[in-house]
Amino acid sequence: MSDEAGRRERKTFEPPPWERDQFEELARRKAREQEQERQTTAAPAQPASVLTVADPGDGQAGDGERPEGAEQAPTKKPEPPGVEDVKFQAMLLELSVEERADAREVRRAGVVASYVLSAAGSVVLGLGLVLVFQGGAQGLAGSSMVVIAGMFVIGFAIWLWYRASRGQGS
Repeated sequence: MSDEAGRRERKTFEPPPWERDQFEELARRKAREQEQERQTTAAPAQPASVLTVADPGDGQAGDGERPEGAEQAPTKKPEPPGVEDVKFQAMLLELSVEERADAREVRRAGVVASYVLSAAGSVVLGLGLVLVFQGGAQGLAGSSMVVIAGMFVIGFAIWLWYRASRGQGS
């Protein structure tokens, strides 16, 4: 058997409705920054031989003048502020605190409770069937109520097992 037999694939993060606008705005900003970065890196770079630096002692260039063939070296792009990344990490940290860490134990308890209820419901259903056959026509109403109660308990156990095994909450 493989190690991944009992593992589930993790769900992707989905922000809560009251913070969705903030996350969408952050995604738009990041997309704009990436697009600007792509445009600056995709621009054809000038070969190094075309760039010439005029030495003020040469006498070629005067006060602030550049020789005709020389172009200004491209300036370094300012780094985007790291505040956005910090805000994003803080929002994720706040959301992770709100998540229940013990949800797995609650689900496990729900599954165990459903097994116990189904066993109890089966016993009640069996007892009701025995009473139906032994009681005859006189005890039919009471024994059929016991059978119905057993079926309801089994039905509730099945519903509880379904909800607990899905792992999506209530």
